[in-house]
Parts: sequence; structure tokens; C-alpha cells
Amino acid sequence: MVERGIDWYVAYSFLGHGGRHVVPVYYNLHGTQGGLHSGNELSWNDVLTFPVEAGGVPGKAVLNIGGTFVVVK
Repeated sequence: MVERGIDWYVAYSFLGHGGRHVVPVYYNLHGTQGGLHSGNELSWNDVLTFPVEAGGVPGKAVLNIGGTFVVVK
């Protein structure tokens, strides 16, 4: 699977882009982002791609993931 690299935002301000990874499909995706304070609203998004086969036809799946949460320290 190819992980594009996670993007981080606080209050709609871009904080950074994580590194691209090529990992096995069973890999436990993870990430860290410093400089956060209690009450910050943290948003993130990433794109995962991996090979698939449907009805004997090979292809590529693209999975867009993301979310938003409030930091509590």
C-alpha cells in the first residue's frame, strides 16, 4: 500500500505534510504532531492506494481518509 503522507491543519492553518510510505497492507498507520494545545481543533487527511482485483481484472483502489477532533491534554 502507498500512503501519500498525512496533512495536518489546526484552525484551518496548514501545519505540515508527513512523508510518503510504501508499507504492507497490514501496517498500523500512525502519526504525531507537536505544538498543539488543549482545545485546538486538529484536522487531518491522507490518501492510501493499493492494488485490487475484481472479477479477475486488476486495478487500483484509492482510499481518502481524514477527520477532525479537539485536542484534550
